[in-house]
Amino acid sequence: MKDYLSLIMWLLSLAGAAVLACYLAYASTVIQDLKRIFGLAEEQQLPKWKKWFKPFGWLIGEFKDLINCPMCTSFWIGLTINLTLWHITLPFSIVYACLCIIFVELYRKITL
Repeated sequence: MKDYLSLIMWLLSLAGAAVLACYLAYASTVIQDLKRIFGLAEEQQLPKWKKWFKPFGWLIGEFKDLINCPMCTSFWIGLTINLTLWHITLPFSIVYACLCIIFVELYRKITL
């Protein structure tokens, strides 16, 4: 019985990470304001970079895409939960964090 409860708690924690990632990517006003301040909001364009600064502009663009994507955010939150809360080894944590992506899709299908 204890194994089933811990499995359910683990799945609920990953589902909660997926819901949190959707909230952070789409709805949180504080996070959206912080993204606008740093120029990382989804609707903002990156400024034109000088030639010597182009690699940093590419990195900032990739970070912008990462932080605005609920699936990417849920993966990293799920990985952190698996490593710290459930003490799962790194290779299995990476594989199990992919469940958060499935939970994001389920959450989006239910709420949209």
